[in-house]
Amino acid sequence: MESDNIKAQPRIMLFSDIFGISDAFVELAGHLAEDQSLVKLVGPYADPTLSFYDEDVAYKAFVRAGGVESYIERVELALNGIDSPTLLIGFSAGAAAIWNAVSDISKLKVCDNHFLGFIGFYPGQIRHYLSFTPEVETRLYFPAYEPHFDLEEVIKQLTGKKRLKIDKTPYAHGFMNKLSNGYDNQAYQAFLQQLRKKLNRI
Repeated sequence: MESDNIKAQPRIMLFSDIFGISDAFVELAGHLAEDQSLVKLVGPYADPTLSFYDEDVAYKAFVRAGGVESYIERVELALNGIDSPTLLIGFSAGAAAIWNAVSDISKLKVCDNHFLGFIGFYPGQIRHYLSFTPEVETRLYFPAYEPHFDLEEVIKQLTGKKRLKIDKTPYAHGFMNKLSNGYDNQAYQAFLQQLRKKLNRI
C-alpha cells in the first residue's frame, strides 16, 4: 500500500474524506485491487498516518489543516506525480478537491491522457466551485440530501456540463465510509462491485 508521500505510479488514486487514511479507508482500497502496488492513497493531512475515528474531531483537524483549499494543493501535488493511466476516486472533501484540480489540467504537470476518469462520492464542498467544468470524464454520486445546503440547487447548476454525469443516491453523506454516521453497508457493497467492474474494463 502506498501512502501519499511515496513516489509511485499506480493505476488507481483514492482521495479520502476528512477522516484521513484510516483503517476503514485502507480496507476499502483493498477491495478494489488485488495488487495494492497499483493503488495510491491520498489524504488531507501532511502526516499520511494521521486519521480519525470521530467525525467532529476529524472536522476540527481538517479545518486546522487548511480545509479544502489546502487539500486541493495536496491533490495537485499527487496528480503531478502521475505518468501512467490512472483512475481518480474521491470521497467528500477529497472529491471536491479533485473536482477543482481536474477542472484546469493546464496547471498540472501531467498529460491529460493519463486520466482514466474521475469518480466522486458525496462531494458537498463542490458547491463552492460550481463555475468549474471537469476536463476529464467525471461521475458524481450525491447523497439523498445534505443538511447544510440546497443539494437540488447544486445539482441543477451542475447539470448539463460537458464530460459530467450525475447520480443522486438514496443514501446519506458518508455511505462509503464505515466510520461515518451515514455509512450504509448495502450501498458500500454495491458501489464496490460497480467500481471493480469499471476497473476490470480499464
